[in-house]
Amino acid sequence: MADKKNRPYGQWPSQISAQTTGGLLDLSETSWNMNGDLFWLERESSQASIQMAAAEGGEIRCISGSINVGGGLFYGGGSFGVGKNRVLLVDKDSRQLIRVSPQKGTSTRLTTSLINSASPTISPEGGTALFVHSDGEQDAIYALPLEEAESPQPLISGADFYNYPRWHPDSGQVGWISWDHPHLPWNTSRLWLGMVETAQGGELRLRSESLIAGGEGISVLQPEFSPDGKWLAYVSDQSGWWQIHCYHLASGEDRQLTDIPAEHALPPWLQNRNAYGFSPDSKRVYFLRNQDGHRSLWVKELAGGEESRIHLEEGYTWLDWFSISPGSEKIALIASASDQPPRLITVSPSGKTTTIRRSSTEGLSKRHFSIPKPISWTMPNDTPVKGLFYPPHNPDYQADGLPPLLVMIHSGPTSQKFAEFS
Repeated sequence: MADKKNRPYGQWPSQISAQTTGGLLDLSETSWNMNGDLFWLERESSQASIQMAAAEGGEIRCISGSINVGGGLFYGGGSFGVGKNRVLLVDKDSRQLIRVSPQKGTSTRLTTSLINSASPTISPEGGTALFVHSDGEQDAIYALPLEEAESPQPLISGADFYNYPRWHPDSGQVGWISWDHPHLPWNTSRLWLGMVETAQGGELRLRSESLIAGGEGISVLQPEFSPDGKWLAYVSDQSGWWQIHCYHLASGEDRQLTDIPAEHALPPWLQNRNAYGFSPDSKRVYFLRNQDGHRSLWVKELAGGEESRIHLEEGYTWLDWFSISPGSEKIALIASASDQPPRLITVSPSGKTTTIRRSSTEGLSKRHFSIPKPISWTMPNDTPVKGLFYPPHNPDYQADGLPPLLVMIHSGPTSQKFAEFS
């Protein structure tokens, strides 16, 4: 502190500006294929593309060409789905589904009359895709054959809204989330399990459906089948916090995997946003945990119940867009901190991180940024309040006395502040 100059609060020169921190690439929607290739959505200004980092290394390349990629429901998300040798994406401009072959560099438009679609999900055997569709009046989950020129057909309907269509590994069962007016998905939604079959004419049909979790006053989201096909995991706030559960498909046993007072998901304003996943051998669940605006990576052993945090090599304080490789235990995340612009990284079970893509040149030193501290207090009516306090900070200046306090309150029913680069 002795070598710092004295100047009143509010008059410190700073290198932080719109010019030095703006113009970031928007990185999101990480996904892997069975070959170990990594895909993600990359947005610059109003144009979004799908980028790919091949498992064998080499240059990152765009696989979507000039197509502006983007899901057409909610506030975004669910822009593409990945199969073994193909990607199914939503063309934001035409609103149609396009099949892309990353290896061949070819693309084929599969639909012509869709209105708004999101969350295309390719079946394990690769011949059919599910996706959420809305014509402005009726939402439904549709099935689309990928090998032949056939029109998509509604498979699941009757609810007002849908999210998270999921395939069982044997392609004979599907899971999904639904909710109805006047509810929103973070206060009342339902998880369903359906049996599907291929009819004589070749179209996919829903044979039966069962309610697994959720209902009045309960929010459920992100169903995931285990790779061995024995479990259907999901997130529920029935306990008061979004906790991870596992439902055993054969016995009907329901296990709550997490139980500490923390959030294990984010409010589903977006389609297909993930926060956990099974290891390829189905023995573990890796997940993100949000405590006091800081999000960390954890792992839970299903057999013994042991839970441990995976400490990353870098000091990231916010992690998002979780995706685990189906062929290894490598996890892809969008990671940032208050002094670190977002990066696309991969993480090993030991916490070793590899940076795949940076959102900026990161030319500004971390020493210029204030690091937030979690704080809490109680209102006069005994309501607890939590916040992030950014103390005055400048590597070259200091001031005497107490600084002015600027209080920023988030908007909306579910908004919150995170320890991310902002």
